[in-house]
Amino acid sequence: NRYDIEIRRKTAGGDWKWVRTVGQVIEREENGEATRIVGINIDIDERKRQKEELERYKTFIESSPDVITHLGVDGEILYQSPSVERIGYSQDESVGDTAFEYVHPDDREKAQQEFFEVLEDPEKDSGMVEYRVLNGEGEYIWAEATGKDQRETEAGGIVISQRDISKRKERERAAEQAHERLRQVIDLIPDPIFVKNLDDEVLLSNEANADLLGSTPEEVEGKTEPEIMPDVENYEQYRQRDIEVIERGESTTFEEELMDPDGETHVFKTTRIPFESASTEEDAVLGYARDITNLKEYEQKLEQSNKELDRFASVVSHDLRN
Repeated sequence: NRYDIEIRRKTAGGDWKWVRTVGQVIEREENGEATRIVGINIDIDERKRQKEELERYKTFIESSPDVITHLGVDGEILYQSPSVERIGYSQDESVGDTAFEYVHPDDREKAQQEFFEVLEDPEKDSGMVEYRVLNGEGEYIWAEATGKDQRETEAGGIVISQRDISKRKERERAAEQAHERLRQVIDLIPDPIFVKNLDDEVLLSNEANADLLGSTPEEVEGKTEPEIMPDVENYEQYRQRDIEVIERGESTTFEEELMDPDGETHVFKTTRIPFESASTEEDAVLGYARDITNLKEYEQKLEQSNKELDRFASVVSHDLRN
């Protein structure tokens, strides 16, 4: 004789809203057919939509590959999403523990500082923080996380989204090792080597090139030539030559005179080659210079000797004719 159902009804404005209809039959015909019903309609549209939103949010959390952790204001773990099983824990295993206990001691202060900064400023969301966290196998893995203050909501505390970035860190370490090996190789080459982009920024310099500039590779890289050598002459001419190499995609070789930090002038045979930077994938020019000062001096001496020999031969030939 009583019913309690949830239905959607059309409003006078043409919208559909959820209502809860509760009613009871209070009068019937002799054949049992209801003739009078008393009931009430309750607007549950907002609650229904909130519930649907909560279900969608729950589905998102439970299907997310990131570990979603709800922390209390003291750092206590109140909830962790099922994806925590990816790093070796059951969903409820860490609930009740302090989250910072799982952070590597060397990274703990950084993680705590970010956490409490969010608590101090409700308007602030944490930036992306990288730290090492203990997995279920007792090993530290790299993770990145961001947090959002939830104290103004019913949930309270802070929600942390944490992602395992161990593989990315391994790739970064491999890239760093490869770069370090490359650095060791090019630093062993006695000739100056450098790479510059279209903005004239030095992307790479070996020690020989830096020594020629009276500097170190670390001080040269990231700077433009006017910043390195503010008094350089014919800068625009050299600059245009680099641009043409990049734009035409053709290498060029020329001789140039450069002065070393001791004030001595050297002659270099320089080759510039079109090059694409592996780190930035931008067009660049690779320069390779060989000091040919001694060779040029030898050529000049040889040329002088040949001239003297020609003069001597001419005199001898004249004397012989006489």
